[in-house]
Amino acid sequence: MSTIKVNSIIPVSGVPTGGGGGIIQIKQTVKTDTFSLATNDVVTDITGLSVTITPTSSSSKIFVSCTWEHSSNDGNSFAMFFLRRTLSGTTSNLCFGDARGSSERCTRSHMRVTSLEAKCSNIEFLDSPSTTSQITYKLGMRNNHTGTILVGGTSATDDDNRTSTPSVITVREVSA
Repeated sequence: MSTIKVNSIIPVSGVPTGGGGGIIQIKQTVKTDTFSLATNDVVTDITGLSVTITPTSSSSKIFVSCTWEHSSNDGNSFAMFFLRRTLSGTTSNLCFGDARGSSERCTRSHMRVTSLEAKCSNIEFLDSPSTTSQITYKLGMRNNHTGTILVGGTSATDDDNRTSTPSVITVREVSA
């Protein structure tokens, strides 16, 4: 004879109203190849580093986490990264600093990244999209100095002094 003891059982749709915080669903994308970007003046989405989720309730929140490593082939690089959300055909940047003169409002940045020095970055953000429509979360970047930024390890030649690393974006629907 078997005995099962639990403190509580939470339905697939999440915890009851007023008892928020239950994870309803989790989606993840793991990007194992690299992405490179030469100097540009616009935010460019990192190909393959996006994840799509359709919330079950408009009161749900979406917890987004993203981790990536990047380097450059030039010591005069300035990489800016942007957590982005696409909803109903409109893309918005999320989680960025306050306006301050002509400073770039971004999620993460690294200046003077070199080919022998990989920088690891991550972001965690709790979004309140208030929708049951499909949402795509992604990471974008901008490189406004010389050189090329590489996401997914260290750049330059491929040898045993370089790395190849995964980039991961995960979203969790959290009941309100």
